[in-house]
Amino acid sequence: MTVAPLIHPGATELFSDFDQRWERWHAETYGRRDSASPLAGPATPATVAGLGREIEVKANLLADGIRLDPSVLEGIGRVYREQSRWLFDWNQGEHEYYLPEEILLPMDTLVQVRENKDSRWSCAVEDGAMVLRRDGSFVMECRQLLRPRYYGLEASPGVIMRRVAPTRGQDCLVWTSERRRLIRKPIQRPPTAPLRHYHSLHKPASLQGNADIGPAQLHPNQHEPL
Repeated sequence: MTVAPLIHPGATELFSDFDQRWERWHAETYGRRDSASPLAGPATPATVAGLGREIEVKANLLADGIRLDPSVLEGIGRVYREQSRWLFDWNQGEHEYYLPEEILLPMDTLVQVRENKDSRWSCAVEDGAMVLRRDGSFVMECRQLLRPRYYGLEASPGVIMRRVAPTRGQDCLVWTSERRRLIRKPIQRPPTAPLRHYHSLHKPASLQGNADIGPAQLHPNQHEPL
């Protein structure tokens, strides 16, 4: 009995250099310096010792959280990617401003931002660069992540794509098979119909101190194609 191959013969050839093509695209898109996004830019060459140090810093930031100077918040939700929460909120305390989703350490180690105003770790922009400090002492520089261009597009009336397909690092967490129609044609649903995407659910401020900002409170640029 002949068993059909699980992968089409042409697929292997088509995607044989996919990783290399993706790396080239990513380097061209995110690995260059741009005056419009000075806090983002290319990584430094990785070393074993350097990555080991970054992993140590990452573990500390995830456990202790971080204090963010207002200078770090400039451009969040416009140039740099903002937090998009859905099931969990790792921040401690209340805030009425957008926070960075993540930061990048020099060798591209990705760290989720967990704001804690009592943390011994702090981050501020100094001389045009983001700097991490612990107890006031310099640790290393870090970088912002660029905001995806599709984030401000509407999936349906009042629901921006950031709430449908939020990204973490270089990956997309929530994506649907109807993505083309979502962007090009608004979804018509009865007011009583359940929301199509878990990420569109809002918790009342009384239940969650850091409740996500609703459509009526979005920054002006949120509905513009960036």
